Amino acid sequence: MLSVTGANRGVGLALVQDLLEHKPSAVVFAGVRKIDSLKTGDKLKDLADKYGDRLNLVQLSSTSVEDAREVGKVILDKAGKLDVVIANAGIMTGHSPILSVPLEDMRNHFEVNTLGPLILFQGTAQALFKSQSPKFAVISSGGASLGQLFDQPITAYATSKVGVNMIAARINQEHEKENLAAFALHPGVVETDMSAGHEFSPDFKIITPQESAQSILKYVDGATRSSAGGKFWSAPDDAEIPW
Repeated sequence: MLSVTGANRGVGLALVQDLLEHKPSAVVFAGVRKIDSLKTGDKLKDLADKYGDRLNLVQLSSTSVEDAREVGKVILDKAGKLDVVIANAGIMTGHSPILSVPLEDMRNHFEVNTLGPLILFQGTAQALFKSQSPKFAVISSGGASLGQLFDQPITAYATSKVGVNMIAARINQEHEKENLAAFALHPGVVETDMSAGHEFSPDFKIITPQESAQSILKYVDGATRSSAGGKFWSAPDDAEIPW
């Protein structure tokens, strides 16, 4: 049983599609902000119609404690446990240098990118603890590394991802007895709506959402508490990132 947030576009949608197409036993709970807004022709809605009970759409706004608690209850009622959470939902808006970054941008990024995964963990923890080897994967960013600072004006985004890295590390440290593996993953520099219009360094390799999803799922599949717990990893490069 897997839960993926931010599932209606970009990497989240690619994760859901890959799971359904290549893992016949997977049952997926896909979080979207407004289920009522999905209609026939939307890729996620079409996948739900095609795969039936294997894909469960759940209402999940990143900053809603109530939504996260309700999703946890739904998963327990329907599946009895939750093996994997991929906390993918996030925002990257504005590319201001530190001198002029609006404080409102900082707050918005922190609310969604840092507190969102914490809220999600708190809401789904009891379902995760029913699994023998639960995994909580936070989609972070290489831009959050303090050891290899990117030369990009992404202060709000990068700072919020530094924060969520700490969330992942704390989850992992505090839940050894549940054998939970929590870790932060860099998904690569991905060609999505969120990255559109942003000028990346020519040193960066741009990948598709499908390529990113494949690398993420490969890492998550092989992850254990001893091999992955508490780590910050680049999924496309299969290499550890300095904190």
